[in-house]
Amino acid sequence: EARDAIRSKRAVPLAAAARAARAAWDGEVIDYKLCRVSGLLTYNLTLLSDDGRVARARVDAGTGKLLAVK
Repeated sequence: EARDAIRSKRAVPLAAAARAARAAWDGEVIDYKLCRVSGLLTYNLTLLSDDGRVARARVDAGTGKLLAVK
């Protein structure tokens, strides 16, 4: 589904979503999922920092804008 969404321009590439997440929280993306949440297509990213902390970021897949970081 992710490739189809990117090809049809319904989603930005994963690299763009990762950049948005990393701009808000310094870490390496270690896992991701493309999900539909309340009708909105989102990337749910898991990031790991150099000191071992883990964060979860949600990025709007259509726009590439960061929605939340926990």
